[in-house]
Amino acid sequence: ERLAVELAAAATPTTIAGGTDDGNQINAVPLGTSSLRLRWTDAAWGIESGVRYIGRQYLDEANRHALPDFATVDASGWARIARARVTARVANLLDRHIVDTGFLGAIGDERFIPAAGIHGTIAISLD
Repeated sequence: ERLAVELAAAATPTTIAGGTDDGNQINAVPLGTSSLRLRWTDAAWGIESGVRYIGRQYLDEANRHALPDFATVDASGWARIARARVTARVANLLDRHIVDTGFLGAIGDERFIPAAGIHGTIAISLD
């Protein structure tokens, strides 16, 4: 009961119906996503780590400007201290330099919006 493995995946082949781009992938929708998480919990503490994969996606409906697929790793841990639960999380643990979205500019130039590098959060909640 203390160890959990979670695997999730989604295929999202959402295509345009009709017009000049008929059959192309809808822009800004990845072809698929998946994640694998490992969790160890106890009544007083827990740790978790996971890998998240985002498939290729396109900036345009013509599917001429692709964003490559990517994967990130994250980790978190929590502990109970009296009535408080303290949680710390680090995302993009390997500090991957990735672009997770973007758009085409007025003259057709690619404008990429990079994802955050390694970053973390700390939260405290009271029961």
